[in-house]
Formats: sequence, structure tokens, C-alpha cells
Amino acid sequence: MVLRRLLVALAEARLERCGRPVPSEQLFAVGWPDQILPPSSAKNRLHVAIAALRKEGLWGVLETDSDGYLLSPAVPVEMLSTC
Repeated sequence: MVLRRLLVALAEARLERCGRPVPSEQLFAVGWPDQILPPSSAKNRLHVAIAALRKEGLWGVLETDSDGYLLSPAVPVEMLSTC
């Protein structure tokens, strides 16, 4: 569920503001709502989740920026309804 929430947030950001990263703090809040951790622990947890997304097929698509994470602007993104 965490990886899904992170991927949806990244895809929405890609569609709404292509090329601009989602800040790490914002992604942590999306992935783990209602959890408060020390910044270093939150950063590590997010890093592990991002690595898992990359292993699931987003290697080369999920980029790291000094301000956060983003889906590559070179890759088309389409959101489908889950209904």
C-alpha cells in the first residue's frame, strides 16, 4: 500500500508539474500518514521504498533530485481510473 501511495503521488506530480520533484518530506507524509519519525529515520524509510519501486521496474524512470524525487519528464505517464 505504501508503494502504491508513493507511485500515485509521483504520477500526479508528473502530470501536474512535469519536471519538478516532490519533496522528500511530502512523499514521506503520503507514504506513512500519521507517523512522526526523526528526519533521518524518515529519510531512510523513504529511501528504502524508492529503491523498492526501482526494483519493481522504475529503474531509469524514477529520478532523484536535490529537492526530492520525480518521474522522468521523458517518460509518458497516464493515470487510469481504479473504479
